[in-house]
Amino acid sequence: MRNIEWLCERVILAPTNEIVPQIKEKNMSQMEGSITEYLSVDTVMDNEQVTSDPVGFFNSLELSGVPSHKLRWKLDVLVPLMCNLDAPRLCNGIRLQIMHIGSNIVRATIMTGIARGQSILIPRIPIIPTDLPL
Repeated sequence: MRNIEWLCERVILAPTNEIVPQIKEKNMSQMEGSITEYLSVDTVMDNEQVTSDPVGFFNSLELSGVPSHKLRWKLDVLVPLMCNLDAPRLCNGIRLQIMHIGSNIVRATIMTGIARGQSILIPRIPIIPTDLPL
């Protein structure tokens, strides 16, 4: 694939979000290596609040600012950080290069921003909203 520095200065520009996953898949298919797939954990925290809504429906939703149910990555791929983890070092929108993919942790190198060049570990983080009635 092309120079990482060059890619760090580019973004996917699309009229709608629906086409972005197709573009990402096409870019990954041009890279060497195998794809690792992460699935979100889709369990109910409180069994008393279980509804008849199928889990598959919630997994199919693509919400802005929320990772997809299915993340597909390869080593060396560039990914944007979708939320603030440790401002100002790890802020929404910085680019990370995936260096190691484990079952519950990802090691990446920060490619943009004030912490450029630093290596970080990102653990699997449960997203449990406290302000939503779901």
